[in-house]
Amino acid sequence: MTAPALIIVSLLLMWPVVGLAYIGPGMAVGVIATAVGFVSAILLGLFAILYYPVKRMIKRKNKEQSQTPEDKTNGAKEDPTEN
Repeated sequence: MTAPALIIVSLLLMWPVVGLAYIGPGMAVGVIATAVGFVSAILLGLFAILYYPVKRMIKRKNKEQSQTPEDKTNGAKEDPTEN
C-alpha cells in the first residue's frame, strides 16, 4: 500500500460515525428477559443432570440401611401386610 492510500484509509477509519443504536425500554426489557431465561435454562439443565443421580444414590443408600442384617444374608423382605 502506498503512503497516500495509507493516509486516506487511516483518516477514513478515524472519521466519527454516528451510531444509531437506540434501544427503547420495551426492547431492553425483552433483551434482559432473554438473557435471564437463557442463563436460567442452562443452570436448570445442569441442576437436573446433577440432581437425579444424587437422588438415586441417596435412595439406594437409605434402602440398604433400612434392611436388617438377617434380610441382607438371606435376601428376604418383610411383608408389611403380615401381622
